[in-house]
Amino acid sequence: MPPPGGKPGYNGGFYFINLDHMSKSKKYQAAVQTYEVESVVAKVGHDVWPIQQLFKTYRKKYNRFNDIFYFIPFALHKVIDLSEVDRIIKVDADMRLMTDIRTLWREFDEFKEETIFALAQEQQPVYYQRFAIARVAVGDDRLGMPPPGGKPGYNGGLYLINLDHMSKSKKYQAAVAERNLRYLMRKYYFTKSHLGDQEVVTILGMEYPELFHTLPCTWNRQLCLKYARIITMTPALFELFNRCDGAVNLYHGNCHTPFPPEAEL
Repeated sequence: MPPPGGKPGYNGGFYFINLDHMSKSKKYQAAVQTYEVESVVAKVGHDVWPIQQLFKTYRKKYNRFNDIFYFIPFALHKVIDLSEVDRIIKVDADMRLMTDIRTLWREFDEFKEETIFALAQEQQPVYYQRFAIARVAVGDDRLGMPPPGGKPGYNGGLYLINLDHMSKSKKYQAAVAERNLRYLMRKYYFTKSHLGDQEVVTILGMEYPELFHTLPCTWNRQLCLKYARIITMTPALFELFNRCDGAVNLYHGNCHTPFPPEAEL
């Protein structure tokens, strides 16, 4: 039934589960907090709107990434009561967890004093061509290149965020300021964006690696292979981008890719 007084159910578009209890207990004890998107945008829209405008997609097929919803994580420390929740895991809807999520929560133990984000690297050559000019201009031939020695960029399907660090970091606040982001886009010849928040963390990761912890690839095993078709490179080079050894902890069915049988619900 509708409010007031009724129980209409929840919309899954924006909610957080506090895993602190889960990480310390053998039993699952989760506290679910729901947020109205409109009220969140009203609170932090002025903080993330400039980021959204800078990283708007230029391709119609990716218009969904223009929604300000995707940029809210960059100001979540102003949304959530940090006395109750100081760390969060943000997971895309097209993912399948294959193990105990408390194992992922323990990745926060790897954060250093400056670390704010943890993400897995992009497993396709999304940024191989995007950083081609910057590799020469900046003098860093690792930009947009594959592991183990390259910097392929980050995939935005899974975030770990330390909100306490975010709220206290003057370096982070300066990094996401509109003027600085414009400077970074010029520096890295990053003139066109199409993947929203993923582009933000990728360019920040190039400039401020100390703000990031890189997760093992098994925590965001990306199944999409479309860049094997649309970018000219040798199969051996593509394999360097796409290779991920070890048991998969979290599958990511990006670009509508079906999950393998073991990950089907």
